[in-house]
Amino acid sequence: MGRITINGTQAGFSCKKEVSLALWDVKTNRAKGKSEEARTLNQELDNIKAQITRHYQYICDHDSFVTAKKVYNRYVGFSEECHTLMNLFREQLEPYKKKIGIEKAESTYCGLVADYKSLPAFHEKKKNAEDIVIEELEKSFIEDYYNWMLGTCALANSTVFGRVNTLKWLMYIAQEKGWIRVHPFASFECMPEYKRRSFLSEEELQRIIHIEPRYKTPACHARHVPVHVLHRSFLCGLESHNIR
Repeated sequence: MGRITINGTQAGFSCKKEVSLALWDVKTNRAKGKSEEARTLNQELDNIKAQITRHYQYICDHDSFVTAKKVYNRYVGFSEECHTLMNLFREQLEPYKKKIGIEKAESTYCGLVADYKSLPAFHEKKKNAEDIVIEELEKSFIEDYYNWMLGTCALANSTVFGRVNTLKWLMYIAQEKGWIRVHPFASFECMPEYKRRSFLSEEELQRIIHIEPRYKTPACHARHVPVHVLHRSFLCGLESHNIR
């Protein structure tokens, strides 16, 4: 359990973590020892504390009176003036779903749903939270998300590229709503790995059109020429023109 105490006010919450009694140090409120379990838990607790500190500092800078409840509300994203990333995403999915078959393709909607489901997994694993306040998003967030998708999730580069663009799209919407002044991910760039194209260019098609086969079939008999013969003529023509 966690507890925030400010100016005589308190707010308690669950850290959503468990630890054995033998590993817990009551005096320091941290796990004892240098085991992997202890190090991981202490790192997660430090992350929670750092998030709460950031929320506390934000309220100090923008509000004349700070309470534990205000800090807690920002931490979990429940404050009325707080706009969270996942809430914004949900707001975009609902109207999008209603436009399937009219203005939007179902495949695109399914892609957005997959993008939506990917974010909570990242939040839980890396940020120890279910959501994040949009105002607190920084370039480091999308950098961590990008590396996590490529490394931990081993997603295709093209998939990662698409999900990065989805986040950028959401931030443009947040800007239009007046929730943020500066796009936090505008300077982050990544490129998909383009696969070798499996089709011919217009120039190559034009060269093929003007190829003269090595032998010609009379027009009156052309319709009776076996398909494999025509293919062979075509391929011979390609070889003679060095087209690959």
